[in-house]
Amino acid sequence: MAYSEQSPLLEERPQQSYQKQSTWNATRICILCYIGALLFDSAQILRTMPRTKLFESVICQKYYAPTDIPEDMCKVYPVQEELVTTQTWLKVGESVCALLVALPFGNIANTKGRSLVLTLAISGQILADLWILAICFFNQTLPLSLVYVSPLLRSIGGGEMVMSAIIHTLLVDVVTKENRAQAFFNMAVMTLIAELVAPAVGSMLVDWQGVYLPLLCSFPLQVGTMVIFGLLPDTRLPKNLEIENGCDPVEGRHLTEESDKGAFTNWVKSLKRSYSPFQTKAIWLVTVCYISTMLARDTIDFLVQYASKQFEWSLAKANYLISVKALVSMALYVLILPLLSKALVKKYSMSPPIIDLWIARGSSLFGVVGPILLGMASGPVVLVIALVLFAFSLGFPFSIQVYGTSLVEPVEVAPFYSALVVLRIAVSLLTSPLLAMAFKYGLNAGGAASGLIFDIAGGLFFIAAVGSFLLG
Repeated sequence: MAYSEQSPLLEERPQQSYQKQSTWNATRICILCYIGALLFDSAQILRTMPRTKLFESVICQKYYAPTDIPEDMCKVYPVQEELVTTQTWLKVGESVCALLVALPFGNIANTKGRSLVLTLAISGQILADLWILAICFFNQTLPLSLVYVSPLLRSIGGGEMVMSAIIHTLLVDVVTKENRAQAFFNMAVMTLIAELVAPAVGSMLVDWQGVYLPLLCSFPLQVGTMVIFGLLPDTRLPKNLEIENGCDPVEGRHLTEESDKGAFTNWVKSLKRSYSPFQTKAIWLVTVCYISTMLARDTIDFLVQYASKQFEWSLAKANYLISVKALVSMALYVLILPLLSKALVKKYSMSPPIIDLWIARGSSLFGVVGPILLGMASGPVVLVIALVLFAFSLGFPFSIQVYGTSLVEPVEVAPFYSALVVLRIAVSLLTSPLLAMAFKYGLNAGGAASGLIFDIAGGLFFIAAVGSFLLG
C-alpha cells in the first residue's frame, strides 16, 4: 500500500457496494464547501488590489526617493514593468511549488483525510501572506525580492489548485451525477459573490485608511475558512468496504494485483492509472479547451493594472471593474444559464452533457469578441461593454469540465480532475512569463498594442471554440 508521486492526486472511489452519504450529510458537506469557498475567495480577492498597490508603492519609492510619492507618478513604465515582473515571478514560484507538492499532498488527503490537507493549505496561505506583509512593511531594510520566499510557505497543503481539486472531489463524492453541474456552478457563484463584494470593500478601505487595513482584514476570513474546513466530515470510502470490494484503500487498485515486481514496473502502472481517462480524442479535446480558456481567464489578473495605466485611474478605482465582472457573471450563473438549460431541455429534449457542451460553445464566442474589444477600448464605456461580453464567456471552463466527466467512467472522475489540476499548473508555469512579457510589451508600446494581452485571450478562446465544435 505504498504511495508514489505518480498515484492519482485524489482517491478513486469505487462506485459499487458501499453505503452512500445520507441526504442530510451530503447537504451539510455542500454547504460547508460553499461557505468555506466564499470566505477563502473573499480573503484572496480582498487583498489582491491592496497588495498590488503595496508592491507599486515600494517599487515607486525605490525608483524616486524614500518619500511619499503621488500614485499617478508611479504609472511610469519602469515602475509598472517591475510591478508586473514581481507579481509574475511570484505566480511562477507558486506554480513550481504547487507542481512539486500536488501529488504528495493529494496522497495525504487520501490517507489522512481531506479536511486535514485543506486546513494545512489555509495555514500555508496565512504564513505566506504574513511574510509578504512583513517584507513590505520593513522595505527600508529588507529587499522586496524576499517576497519570493512566500511560494514555499504557500505550498504547504498543496496550494490553491490542490484545494480546489479536493473541494470539487468532495462535491463529486456526495452529489448525484444529475446535480453535479449545479454544484459546480454553486461553487462558481461563491467566487462571484466574493468578487462582487470584496473588491469594492477593498477599494473603500484603501481610500479610507491605506493598503494595510484591507490586508489585515483578510486574516480573520482565512481563520474562518480554516474552521469551516475543519468541520468537514470524511467522505472517503471506509477501509473495510474497500477491502470487501477487493480494492486497495490508498491507491484504489485491486489487492489481487499486488506483487513483488520492481519499483519501475509499479511506477509505470501507477502512471497509467493516473492518466487512464486520457485514452480518447474527445477527452484530449476537452482538456485543450479547458486549459486554453483557463489561461485566457488568467489575463483578467492584468485588468486592474491595465485600466489604471490606460485611463490614468487609481488602482482603487480600477478595482471596481472586478465587481462589475462579478455582477454580470452572477447574473449569468444564477439566471441566464439555468433558464437556458431548462429551455434546451423543454424544446429540444437535450441530455445534461449535450446542454453543457452547447453552453460551452456559446460561451466561447463571447470569449473571442469580448477580450479583443477590451484590448481596443478607447474609453471607459467601451471598456465596460467589452468586460460584460468577456464575462459572458467565463462559464466555459465549468461547462466543458462537467461535459468531460460524462466521457469517463465514474471511477475515473477523480484522476481526471487530478490530471487537469497538474496540467493547469504545468501550463501556467510555462505561459505566465510569456503573458507577462506580452503585457509589458503592450504597456511600453502603447496605442493599439497596449491591449495585446487581451488579444491573446481572444485567440485562446478561439482555440477553445474550434475544439468545442469538434466535440459531440
